Amino acid sequence: MAPATSRKRKYPHEDDNSVNGAVVAPPTSIVNGPPAEDAVIYRSPGLVPDARLKVFDREFHVHSVPLGNEQKISAFEDYQFEREAFQDLLSAIYNRPYTIHHLEQLKKIVSLADFYCALPILSSTIINGLISSDMYESATAGDNTPSDFAFAAPDLIHAAYKLRHPILFRECLIHVVGQWQSITDEQMRNLEENIAIYRLIVREVTYNCRMIMEASQKVMRLLSERCPIQIGREDYPGSGIDNPELLRAVHTGLLKLENPKERHQNIIEVLKADIKGLLTNNLFLDRSGFAAGEDGPHRFYFLCAYISDEEMPWDAESIDW
Repeated sequence: MAPATSRKRKYPHEDDNSVNGAVVAPPTSIVNGPPAEDAVIYRSPGLVPDARLKVFDREFHVHSVPLGNEQKISAFEDYQFEREAFQDLLSAIYNRPYTIHHLEQLKKIVSLADFYCALPILSSTIINGLISSDMYESATAGDNTPSDFAFAAPDLIHAAYKLRHPILFRECLIHVVGQWQSITDEQMRNLEENIAIYRLIVREVTYNCRMIMEASQKVMRLLSERCPIQIGREDYPGSGIDNPELLRAVHTGLLKLENPKERHQNIIEVLKADIKGLLTNNLFLDRSGFAAGEDGPHRFYFLCAYISDEEMPWDAESIDW
């Protein structure tokens, strides 16, 4: 598999008249002196900005109620990156649009939200920030490199857990289970630290392995009974039928069978249903258009893992977290 390609970090243009949906202009009034010319103003119905926040070289004019009264901003090294994360959090609080471009940005905004007790409100807007993310940059046919999101899933799943976001958590789980054999030792240790997450992943990995084994046994039975399944002459990398590309070829061969023997009909129908289940794409945010086993970013791993909202590893009734 080709190594992931690095992508340049993107930041909002400094000269724009708006930044992530917030107005960049002098407010009509603000306490403690005149405003900066490039101040970012967040307004809400019925709330006039009464607080001036200075984050490095950018001013934010906000109302103090959504932020609380006794929070303090910690010091950072990469000020441009940290300023962007702080602005994203304010955009989430004030229901303004923002975009998550990369893993570190998402991890930082989640960390800030945790510090400011704003995880619930960030959770309610985070999908909008990911919809147009570069992390889901669409692949082209023949490009078998998973997206940045797929590569980051073993780390992102912890952020999804903090946010208690079912869609984001499920999306990460699908990629982690599908790429289980490629998980690094460090990522594995991090996953094992949260037993609730780890148990769900192992459950889905075990289920997939069992389904693959059962499909393999059915294929071997048909071949031993001289059932003429045609899968072509292509070379399929991997150890066998656990390769979704090969399994897709088997499924295509089963669909092309003409007048199979009566003793084979039942097992063929069961096998087609089993393979169809394994090749199911349960991703919601992916924009590639490629399924498991197709000549795209998911060519070498399955996307069929699933967890219902009721099985999420947190208390869905809790409102204070």
